[in-house]
Amino acid sequence: MSNPASVLATRMRGFGYTDKTDQGAFDAWLNERPARRLEWAQYQAYLDKGPRQSPFDPNSMNTPWVHSPFFGRLLAEKALSEEQAAMVRAFHEDGLVKIDLRDAICDGTAEQVIEELADKYTDPVRIQDAWRNNEDVKQIALNPKVIETLELLYGRDVVPFQTLNFRVGTEQAGHTDTVHFDSMPHRFMCGVWVGLEDIDANNGPLFYYPGSQLLPVYDFFDAGLEGSRKEEEFSPRYATYVDFLDQLMEAHGLEKQTLTVNKGEAVIWSANVIHGGSPIVEPGRSRHSQVTHYYFKGCSYYTPLLSNWHKGDVFFRDITDIRTGELVPNAYLFDDTPAPPQQRIGKRRALKVLLGLE
Repeated sequence: MSNPASVLATRMRGFGYTDKTDQGAFDAWLNERPARRLEWAQYQAYLDKGPRQSPFDPNSMNTPWVHSPFFGRLLAEKALSEEQAAMVRAFHEDGLVKIDLRDAICDGTAEQVIEELADKYTDPVRIQDAWRNNEDVKQIALNPKVIETLELLYGRDVVPFQTLNFRVGTEQAGHTDTVHFDSMPHRFMCGVWVGLEDIDANNGPLFYYPGSQLLPVYDFFDAGLEGSRKEEEFSPRYATYVDFLDQLMEAHGLEKQTLTVNKGEAVIWSANVIHGGSPIVEPGRSRHSQVTHYYFKGCSYYTPLLSNWHKGDVFFRDITDIRTGELVPNAYLFDDTPAPPQQRIGKRRALKVLLGLE
């Protein structure tokens, strides 16, 4: 018969808790965020009782499972490794997680991308869609570890559709990618930012607001604005929207954090997490990096800041899958939506996996 203390410690790790496993420390960790204790209760209930027998299945929600209100239950179903569980929980709570791509980037690939793109910058800061002409940029976008991680987090097949290569920091104000790239259902978009050199506090590191990804999806209309495709209207409205987000962070008491990145580290962020570029403290320093944006299959893809849903005016996007070079059709709730790569499992098997018996 299993030791109850050992079972509890195993469940803690399966829930994504990585600190010392005594009850007091775990309780203190649960109380750090209001949702954690509720999610722990969901997690325990699934392992003890199995799925609820009811007409509604939480897996049927049209939202990424990491953003689901039933996250605790869904986490128990996945029977992930301790490392996966910790990563998934970090992404669920912070909207952002790092993964290590040094094997793919630090073999000369980073330097080659920097050199090959050096004379291609018509914009002073970035090059869009260099993947079309540069195989190394394309391979960074299609990195197998990135693809595998995204499909675990989002439970759908991924569609890489855009690259941005930067040579300096953007110093961009806090914003969400959601207002630029959204989907129906919402939230099936994310960005992956790869450091092609070390990014420290002085050459314009990223900043972000942990937890902001769990707020509602706000577009121009929510801020009392209308979308527009005219530059003279769009620019001042976007500035107002950015100010709206800044005040929103104050209203929710969310605190800005700076994110330094080593060469070869990749940062995956949720489309709805508010992020931007910090000031460049040392002018003249480079900040070489690559961002790839990813959608997921089974969605319609559109640009909120150019749309006005209340008028029936939606700016749908024509996106190209970087892997195939082919256009991806807009689709919504079609029958052959691929199943999540991690299938749900029963109570008995979940316990066996958690206890290392399978």
